[in-house]
Amino acid sequence: MDIKIIDSFATGSRVYGTPKEDSDLDLVVLLECSSDIWKFAEPGSTCRFGKLNLVTFEDKDNFERWRKITKELIARSPVTRDEAIKAFQEAGFGNYGE
Repeated sequence: MDIKIIDSFATGSRVYGTPKEDSDLDLVVLLECSSDIWKFAEPGSTCRFGKLNLVTFEDKDNFERWRKITKELIARSPVTRDEAIKAFQEAGFGNYGE
């Protein structure tokens, strides 16, 4: 399996919320993959590695929509978890936060 990271940015409470000492680090990653294994994941799926959460995309449009929402939340920061969940769900990421 060949995976190339095209772009990435931080998101989540450490960027636009009020993180706690034990808060995770959320990283959004745009991938180029030559393996079908990533095709089974939902767009915006989260892979957890300890306190690191990777939100992965292969579709640039969805990746950029996530970035846009993150920037909007940064402009309003600090925002609550519920406010962030609502923003992502309203933007079409229906299972975010569940």
